[in-house]
Amino acid sequence: MNRADAYTRFGEVAASLALLLCFGGAGNAQTLAVSVEEEPVRGEGIRTFTPVFDQIVSFVHPVEFRLVFEDVVGPEYIQQHAPKGETVHDWSELITLNGHKGIATRELTPGAFAQQVATGIQRSCPQTFSARPLGNLKISGHDAFIALVGCGTVTSATPRSETMLLVTMKGAADFFSIQWAERAAAVAQPPVLDEEKWRARFRRLGPIWICNKVPGESPPFVSCVDPG
Repeated sequence: MNRADAYTRFGEVAASLALLLCFGGAGNAQTLAVSVEEEPVRGEGIRTFTPVFDQIVSFVHPVEFRLVFEDVVGPEYIQQHAPKGETVHDWSELITLNGHKGIATRELTPGAFAQQVATGIQRSCPQTFSARPLGNLKISGHDAFIALVGCGTVTSATPRSETMLLVTMKGAADFFSIQWAERAAAVAQPPVLDEEKWRARFRRLGPIWICNKVPGESPPFVSCVDPG
């Protein structure tokens, strides 16, 4: 898996990088000792706690979603959840957590990182690309950025439209991103990005937490509960 494939499963391989907006296989996960600890959240969702490189990332996915893929290749980590009965290749919605090791030490903002993620997406649908920045925020004290990205027609395999909520986060040493992608029928123009709908989806993912690892701590990572 190359770096582009590790970013996000958006499109046939579900991997894309990019954004022109001024936004500011089998796994070897055991080599990183990655584990996903999940617990119900008020019957509305499942909270995940995942060690990703130097920190733990926690978010909530809908109860009907299941883990369908996880891998780590070199400095890239990927984890994906899809509705029950769907797969990493055949899905109507897909929630992806990515980790990118070591790049937070560079002069790279979450907005600039979102710009990188969206440029590759635009390449897959140059005539029907759409994007909208939603702004900066703080997640557990870390800088973060939210954007919406979409393609009216992705032509690889069966033509379709895809839209995505993108959250990029700058950790202590690593960058993280969470994407919630949705497929629909192809359209001949850039898709309308429904800000109210996707802000509601963002609220369903949260609160998102980024926690420091505690030496010797194992799941359920009790130290990573509402870190503020």
